Amino acid sequence: MTSQPRKPDIPPGMPRGRRPVPPKRGGGPRPPASGVAPKNLPKAMPAAGQGAPAQQLPQRGAGADDVNIGEKTLVGQEVEQDRAQRDQKIMEASTPTETATLKIVYGGTVSNYRLKSDKIVTFIGTQRDESDIVVNDPSVASKQLAIIYYDGLYILADCGVHDLATFDGVSTRQVVCPPGSRVVVNMHLTTILFEYPAQGQAPAGKRFHLEPEDFATTLPSATFNVTWEGSKFPAKRDALVLGSHRDCDITIVSPEVKPFHAMIHWDVDGVAVSRLGSGEVSVNGAPVESKQLLRSGDRVALGDKEVEVEISGDVEGYVEAVFGGYKLNFNYIRFSAIPGSVGRSFMLPAIGGAIMVGRSPHADVTLEDGAASREHAQIIPNGKSCQIIDNYSSNGCYVNNERITKARLRAGDLVEIGRSIFVVHYD
Repeated sequence: MTSQPRKPDIPPGMPRGRRPVPPKRGGGPRPPASGVAPKNLPKAMPAAGQGAPAQQLPQRGAGADDVNIGEKTLVGQEVEQDRAQRDQKIMEASTPTETATLKIVYGGTVSNYRLKSDKIVTFIGTQRDESDIVVNDPSVASKQLAIIYYDGLYILADCGVHDLATFDGVSTRQVVCPPGSRVVVNMHLTTILFEYPAQGQAPAGKRFHLEPEDFATTLPSATFNVTWEGSKFPAKRDALVLGSHRDCDITIVSPEVKPFHAMIHWDVDGVAVSRLGSGEVSVNGAPVESKQLLRSGDRVALGDKEVEVEISGDVEGYVEAVFGGYKLNFNYIRFSAIPGSVGRSFMLPAIGGAIMVGRSPHADVTLEDGAASREHAQIIPNGKSCQIIDNYSSNGCYVNNERITKARLRAGDLVEIGRSIFVVHYD
């Protein structure tokens, strides 16, 4: 993020107010999470949000009802007053009734955190100037995990340069957690137990996209349970956590067992066991490097202790219903409007050319915001991240409350354009 520079000379033939698009580097954009570049995706599309169906949102070529394109951009005291009122509305709308808690495990030490109720986004990483919670794991990026509170839900997103996090043992970039959720996040040697309590409610399952996936009304019947010292522990969640800590699903007390040692969980191909941190795990006497699929009757050893796994039902049908189709694909970057924002949510393809955002009906994304310039900013998607470039707008662009000329956007970043503020994540 840089301070506002002096405007450079405009090249001959370049329309005033439109900045040239910088050349791409490094051989083009990174492919989406699925590993396959999506074909024939629209340049930009509206996203449902704030209770409005998608077809009611502004689209390219559709003028904003309350913004006259011929009028000047709102600037000055009126915008500042609106910003102060909007910030108050955002604070009121973004305060959860129940705040989530974290248990962070690294090197045998368990640290407890309660997420602050006045923060929309909490970052976890290794650098104090970039992250709110700092871990000492050298494999973790300076800012690796974003925990976003949005419209009664928590979104957990891997925002690092490289994908590192797994969620309940599944390699994906994002999970969406309703009240009652619990998710185990593993980042190499760091394990995070995320819990979002819901008073008087049964445990809730996570999903992967903000808009609910099209799950079958009734999932195929399948389950697994773990037997330890004669007691059978059924899987009431997507993962069973095993370790010496009292908050594990199965507490195994032994000097050779770590606080959060391993978990047995649903995976895209069935039931698997995954190591958590540096705990040693073996299946039927063979060591597990990171994760291994299980069969019914397999014996899983944690240090000097052993449990037995039983799997039953239509496992193939169950995992296809839960993980199949597009559910683990993130081909879009979503800009979700924070409650109290003037503009509405929109999505951009994760790869593609520059997208112009502004209040003009000819912009790729039209914002119904009188404080947004006609061609306010360009956004250039690049796989897991995107670049935003201020187009010499009247009121500027802000990322995480700092005015920028250009910046790299990742999941969890807050972007302000005019009187509109968005949180970035995947879709």
